[in-house]
Amino acid sequence: MSVNLTSDCRFIRINVFITLLTVVLVRVGYSGADSANLVRNGSFEEATYNPWQPTAWTFGIEGSAHGALSCANDGFHGPSAARLTNQSPRSPGVYIRLFQKIAVKRNTDYVISMYVRCKSVGYSWFGGGPKWLRRERLPQDTAGKWVRVSAPCNSGDSATWE
Repeated sequence: MSVNLTSDCRFIRINVFITLLTVVLVRVGYSGADSANLVRNGSFEEATYNPWQPTAWTFGIEGSAHGALSCANDGFHGPSAARLTNQSPRSPGVYIRLFQKIAVKRNTDYVISMYVRCKSVGYSWFGGGPKWLRRERLPQDTAGKWVRVSAPCNSGDSATWE
């Protein structure tokens, strides 16, 4: 599961950011243990500090991106949320991402969902899977409110999602 900010998300006069909280990947049409959230630390409550890094997540800076990951102390369900910023001009292969590899069952339907708060965001998306074929755009601006975004997906022939 991955959240990406491509390089057209930039600082102009205000911070351009996406704040994420409660990332979920669940199987469709199941209940009980089979419908449990597969994302580890989806609420970003567990972390190390100096610099802040949420447990079970990897922050990546690709190409010549000028981005950052930080803790927003005003989460939706709790005190923590992940804030991603990218100040780079748009260019192929230049992006930042926050991701984790998740074991999935092959050829199985899932739903990816999360709460986001976005301000002045350019092209950014969530999703992932093999070759990042499942991509869903994030809102450009949520007017300071937390908004739930979700998308169905199928694991295909893959046993892991990133």
